[in-house]
Amino acid sequence: MQAAARQWCNERLTAAIVPWPLLQAFIPQEQHDELLAGQAFVSALVDLVFSHQQVDIAMHKLAWWRQELPRHAESAHPAFIALRESGLGNSWDWSGCDAWCDGLSKLLEMDTPVNQTELWQQMQQLAGQGMQLLQTAVSPLPDDSSCRQSGSDIAAASQIVILANRLSVNSIASRWLPLNLHARYLLQLDQQPVSSKQEDGLELAGRDLLEPAKQALYKAEVKPAEGVERSWLRLLALQRELGMLAARQLQRQSAQIWHEPITTVGPLSAWHGWRAVRRLKV
Repeated sequence: MQAAARQWCNERLTAAIVPWPLLQAFIPQEQHDELLAGQAFVSALVDLVFSHQQVDIAMHKLAWWRQELPRHAESAHPAFIALRESGLGNSWDWSGCDAWCDGLSKLLEMDTPVNQTELWQQMQQLAGQGMQLLQTAVSPLPDDSSCRQSGSDIAAASQIVILANRLSVNSIASRWLPLNLHARYLLQLDQQPVSSKQEDGLELAGRDLLEPAKQALYKAEVKPAEGVERSWLRLLALQRELGMLAARQLQRQSAQIWHEPITTVGPLSAWHGWRAVRRLKV
């Protein structure tokens, strides 16, 4: 893979729940490039929608990506170069990718979710469908496969953990905070200056997001099954384990450091990752 394309992919995964340096330690070397390219591509589109500041700008950027999809075989963008040179572009579901992008466009036009059920549906549309797109290319599974559904659930729940961590007053992440939590904690985030009471309320709202997300990760089934690639199982196991670790870290933090970025890099994460992979016995 070209050095520029590899660098672009690495940059997309810097703040991932499963950092690339950790993931590559647990998957076969011959699959490094395709998983790096696929994850980076999905991550770029998820973050475009999740972290947008202005809907019209995000829509414009998403439209550019959709225009490039039919040109994936000759596009000069590092994302498409990485997919081509890793070989994953040959098995990538390009029509499914266009359908996902169509859903992302609709997601950008949606209002703030009313409650956590609606938030879960939106995160499934955002991150869950992106994970299914990656899974289809890496380890094709039947639609009714429990492992396929687990991948979607793990991705959606992990995105909610990221949301809880990014919540802060004036943060663009608060656009995803359900309205029932705004009402519960009397949040008025558009008012300036912001009071300490508002800051405390936002932290409590973030904590309310964590427990359901952690439970969804806990319930997601990741176990060997016929036709499931070993690398895919390990990716799911790592994301599930480190997603729960990140949620626990946030739950234990004090209010003063709540809004500092969590990290899943270091010896503790490596140990949890090793334990999750070892339980798979694959």
